[in-house]
Amino acid sequence: MSRRLPPRLEALLRLVPADANGVADVGAGHGALSAAQAQRGWRVIATEARPGPFDELRRNLARWNVSTLVDARQGSGLEPIAAGEVDTAIVAGMGGHTVLGIADGAAGRGIPRLLLQCMQRDELVAPWIAARGFAAVDRAEVTDRGRQYAAWLVRVAPGE
Repeated sequence: MSRRLPPRLEALLRLVPADANGVADVGAGHGALSAAQAQRGWRVIATEARPGPFDELRRNLARWNVSTLVDARQGSGLEPIAAGEVDTAIVAGMGGHTVLGIADGAAGRGIPRLLLQCMQRDELVAPWIAARGFAAVDRAEVTDRGRQYAAWLVRVAPGE
């Protein structure tokens, strides 16, 4: 893949734990982050909810020669991910309410780690983490196209 990741996606890639055993890129969009993860050796599931974006995701993965490395699935939120199938889910590129609404389902799907990055309303993330008894184990901030983005690596509390 020759596509260079924008700084906000690079920040997410750096936060993926080295021992990740299956990563879901929820709302993968164009798929560049999913492709970069697969090229680093992680097992990746990339999801998109709507047919148009899903078709674009699949075309891009094929163009970048990673379609055999990334399992592209159509569906909303965490719905396409089976319980316990991944240990890390990335939910990024959407507004704060949408990101956190999707992330709320992680514990029920047996996903112990989340990577969260909001396009707007990132001030909602820290209180959301605290209210659920989760732990922010790492955080990154980056400027991309003149905007500041924060990303959190969150450990989901056991039994939640």
